[in-house]
Amino acid sequence: MILAIDTELTGLDWWHGARAFYVTTCTDDGMQFNFHWRVDPYTRKVTVDPNDLLHIRKLLDEAELVVGQNIKTEAHALHFAGLKGGFPWHKTRDTMIAAHILASNLPRNLTDLVVQYLGDDIKPFEDDLARSVQECRRQANLKSFKEQYGELAVAKKGRPDMPSAGEQCWRTDYWLPFEMAELLKLPKNHVWRTDLANYSNHDSIYTLALWQAMEPLIRSRDDWNRFMENMEIARITFEMEQYGLTRSRSRSEAMDDEFRTEEEKYGETCIAIARNMGFDLQMPKGTGVNKSIKEFAFDVMKLPVVGWTDGGKSGIPQPSFDKDTMLEWSLTLEGNQHQFVTSLMNKRAFSIAITYLKSYGEYAVADSPGSDVERIHPSLNPVGTSTTRLSSSNPNGQNLSKGKELEDGKEVASVRKSFGPAPGREWYSLDYENIELMLPAYYSGEQSMIDLFEKPNEPPYFGSYHLLNASIIYEDLFWPLADKKGAFKEKYKNSWYKHLKNFGFAQQYECGEKTGDAAAKRKGSFAKIVEGLPLLAKAKRETLAYARKHGIVRTFPDRSIPGDNGYPLMVGRYENGQVKATTPWNYKIQGTAGWAKKKAMIRVDRYLKECWKREKFNGRMILDVHDEIVVDFPAKRNGNREKIMEIKRLMEESGRDIGIPLRASVSFHPVNWYDEEPF
Repeated sequence: MILAIDTELTGLDWWHGARAFYVTTCTDDGMQFNFHWRVDPYTRKVTVDPNDLLHIRKLLDEAELVVGQNIKTEAHALHFAGLKGGFPWHKTRDTMIAAHILASNLPRNLTDLVVQYLGDDIKPFEDDLARSVQECRRQANLKSFKEQYGELAVAKKGRPDMPSAGEQCWRTDYWLPFEMAELLKLPKNHVWRTDLANYSNHDSIYTLALWQAMEPLIRSRDDWNRFMENMEIARITFEMEQYGLTRSRSRSEAMDDEFRTEEEKYGETCIAIARNMGFDLQMPKGTGVNKSIKEFAFDVMKLPVVGWTDGGKSGIPQPSFDKDTMLEWSLTLEGNQHQFVTSLMNKRAFSIAITYLKSYGEYAVADSPGSDVERIHPSLNPVGTSTTRLSSSNPNGQNLSKGKELEDGKEVASVRKSFGPAPGREWYSLDYENIELMLPAYYSGEQSMIDLFEKPNEPPYFGSYHLLNASIIYEDLFWPLADKKGAFKEKYKNSWYKHLKNFGFAQQYECGEKTGDAAAKRKGSFAKIVEGLPLLAKAKRETLAYARKHGIVRTFPDRSIPGDNGYPLMVGRYENGQVKATTPWNYKIQGTAGWAKKKAMIRVDRYLKECWKREKFNGRMILDVHDEIVVDFPAKRNGNREKIMEIKRLMEESGRDIGIPLRASVSFHPVNWYDEEPF
């Protein structure tokens, strides 16, 4: 028996009270069961029938397969509803994960998938329910209704029990029509009583049909093993979410004060520059760009127009002032213009950090009343990007970067500093070293790049990608100093080496020829790099040609999977049918790095479970971010060394899968995630 299951929820924030209130199931022999639990319209609290949980447990146990659309949601929903016995991950399949491996950059919501794979339209059921929900919300907000029935707990931004509430939060009020019908004593056949069931019951039916259509396609394309690896990631991320990661409330508050001071300082610098030019600049709050900023930048300071907006609602294109534009300005401008742009960028960097701190605080839940230790539970999506990398939401854990060095040599202390181990615990982070440089080097066979990693202590590059670029772009300056380590950097640290770093930074953002040359301060630099690394350029051209012909790129094959030819990643096309030139190579490298990371997560998870079975060692993998895995261990310092070195080895084993030597570094964080101590 195949069992499809779907749940409707009062929200997305499990640790703030969100719960399932409607569960629908469907089997491949035509049986459907639905469980509707009442929601208190004044508190959003759900009353679960324990007999329903016993019935659901029986259905899960008897099923040969359990299928869902984003099945991790159902696992959380049933856990918080009180289901005993755990979720049967060993026999679970997910249509959202299947959709990614079949068409990685197409929509993966149930409505679109049903149209794509089954040719049916279930949107009318959703539309009917949406109309009822919106009408109920409108009535619930009427003064006359409130006077008679009181204030209902409809979803809205700012509710402390709904930190993830946004513009579409009304969708978490699907319970409202039925409860309004009860309050108003409407007839049994009223649409407010039936719209929920009509909508939800179709979801489990179509999830089952969708899986039955998708499974043969995955198998026929020889992608079954990769699909099952992704199912392992779904289980692992579910467990990571349940545990969460800890932070210090007092440390977070101190960081907020520090960030606001720095934000104000850089804002005042921008105002002073404008004042000296006779302009009264009105700085916007946060990261926004207001009319005053644009007027000063383009009309007074005469910053060059780098690009144009699409016009937005007005339809009139405006000079671009986005992140990429500011990056190009910072790399190419000088004098007052450069100081203004970098000060504005620095202000925005602190503004963003303040926003992140505030967001994480809204999601944080104290470990115990009055405790300084708080815990957040970011949601990790195994197929949340167009490559193989995971995404994160509610809150976004991928925003936890390592810190940002500013133009004046200062650093925006990463929000990571607010996070760290709880008392009696310690953290370790294991990060792939230069994976996005190593993959292109070994794949293309570009020997000078390979030498960076295999001869890190030898001239002429001493393991530095910047020096490799210098040997090509500034050959007249570089080669006389090539034999002495650090000589080029020391001599030109405030000039050519600084420009070199800017050039490398621009490369990371897939810059064009104009930006690259401007960043390096030498015309022809971009073309020289292409000519100087011919095998890399050839690999990029071949990847682009393949993408133009097939509409996809493939990651490096995984040797641990028999017959594997790489994860298929769709690249998308412009309206004229062309593929963006930089996308295929970026997808190939990012996709391969993401896959290596997923294989590492699977191995680390298995190892930690073995440690628990063998010695009751309570070590946890708690976060995936970029090329890094973070683990939370009992505080033993050197007593954990053997286990950490084994995890390092397991991460590097992913290199054997893809035929590229990978290296992982270890950082020890006994106090917070930003500062580290020798390990």
